Amino acid sequence: NASFEEELENRNVAANWAESAGEGQNPPDMGAAFVEARPNEATAGTAILTHWADKAFRVLTSQALSGLPAGTYTVRARAFRTGTEGVSQMQVSSGAQKKTAAVPQSQTMQPIEITGVKVND
Repeated sequence: NASFEEELENRNVAANWAESAGEGQNPPDMGAAFVEARPNEATAGTAILTHWADKAFRVLTSQALSGLPAGTYTVRARAFRTGTEGVSQMQVSSGAQKKTAAVPQSQTMQPIEITGVKVND
């Protein structure tokens, strides 16, 4: 989905997304992921998902999709990071397959793409 409008009212990502600490980490820094109104940066609507805190944090925001026909897909997003974060990436998992793409350091949204994502029926 291209929009975070449904999540904007309460500023959390619970409506269509899940938060966790990522592999081998517990617990997540739940306040580090939130939705805010930034219409000049949003792909659709006025809201974007933001990961930010005034201290080091680890959080994984994810969305599970089902019902996709078998095939090979390309996953696209727009994101940016302004600081020198240790790791900031988009990750796609399908079965045992896991692919990542680095989030570029920039002051504006940049396209990110992961190709060759195989989905089995």
